[in-house]
Amino acid sequence: MKKAMVLSVLAAVLLTLDVPRVALASATADIYGTVLDAGGQPVAGAEISAQDGAGKVVASSVTDATGSYHLTGLEPGQYTLTLNPLSTGFEGNTFVASLGAEGLTVQWTVSSTAPAIAAATPGVVAGSAALASGASGIGAGTAVAVGGAVAAAAGGTVGGLAATGTFDGGSGQSSTPSQ
Repeated sequence: MKKAMVLSVLAAVLLTLDVPRVALASATADIYGTVLDAGGQPVAGAEISAQDGAGKVVASSVTDATGSYHLTGLEPGQYTLTLNPLSTGFEGNTFVASLGAEGLTVQWTVSSTAPAIAAATPGVVAGSAALASGASGIGAGTAVAVGGAVAAAAGGTVGGLAATGTFDGGSGQSSTPSQ
C-alpha cells in the first residue's frame, strides 16, 4: 500500500515537471506567398497547389484580392508546386521545392505572354505580401525558377531548396554564382 502511494506521488510530480516530451504528431510547415502580374499588381483567383512525391495534391489555395495564398499543414519534404491561372488570363507553371520545418515563401510573377516565374525563400518572409508594394524579395538564399532552371540569387546558396526536378518541362538544372 505504501509503495503504491509513493509511486502515485512520484508519477504526479513527474507529470508536473517541465520535461521535454516526444511529440506524438509529426511537425508541419506552411507555404506562404503572393501572385503578382508583371506590373506588380496582385492577381486574385489563381490556384496554387502542392503535390507530394506520389503526385497527390495535398494542399491548394486560391489567391485573394491581395494576391496572397497560404498552404497549411504540410510535412517537411519535397513538393511540386503548381500555379494554375484558372480564368485570370495569365500563364501558369510548375517547379519542385523542398519544404523545411521553417516553412517556405514562394512569390510568383505572372504574364499573359510567358510562363509564370517563381522565387522561393526558405522560411516565412515577414510581410510576404510586401512584394505588392514594389519591394524586392530576391536575396541570398532565394531560388528563382525561370525557364527550366533554378538559380541561387545574390551569391547565396539555396538553403533548404531543391534545385532538381522540372520547371515547365525544363531540365531542372541549378546554378550558383561563384563566390
